[in-house]
Amino acid sequence: MQDPRSAQALTGRDRLRSRVDEVEEPRRERDPQRLKAASFEWASPEAARAQLETHARFHEDARASYEKRREDILARRVPLLLARLERTAMTRRSA
Repeated sequence: MQDPRSAQALTGRDRLRSRVDEVEEPRRERDPQRLKAASFEWASPEAARAQLETHARFHEDARASYEKRREDILARRVPLLLARLERTAMTRRSA
């Protein structure tokens, strides 16, 4: 007789795989900076400029971080990726 917990784990694994396989459109998030920018007429030009420069720097840093992560993945320098590849059949590794 099969252990019911193993059938449950398999079902959970199948559900997880199905969820991860779904392609989702990115969602627009509430952006407090955009809301603040809508009221810049109340700020001094210097303060508004400083706020926009800070916001731009934030996104530049985020982009650099994503690009580094991508480079590390492509160069196979991510320990979690390496561990997963060890458990993945050679025929499925090209992706």
